[in-house]
Amino acid sequence: GAKVAPEAPEVGMSATHCTGLNYTKGGSDPELGPDSDYPDWLWELTKPKKTLTMLEKEMAAAKLVVPVRYDIIEYADLKRLMKLRRRNKIKANNAARAKK
Repeated sequence: GAKVAPEAPEVGMSATHCTGLNYTKGGSDPELGPDSDYPDWLWELTKPKKTLTMLEKEMAAAKLVVPVRYDIIEYADLKRLMKLRRRNKIKANNAARAKK
């Protein structure tokens, strides 16, 4: 007969423990501390990243300033813009090759 997959344990999020972080057999999930115990960069991870369209608009605005000033855009945003442009170009090339 057909095999029945074992039921996965239900994982619920907890406000007091870091659910799913335990990796030891028979252990428990670690308890969460106050927000002040964690580094500031951790909270930046939850913020959505800028999209290609948003970054293109920022770049266009920087080019409108005379003389052109690229220091208006943050270095991290400039790197992300180049990465997203590169990714789109690769995807377009792959799609064009697939049609042949």
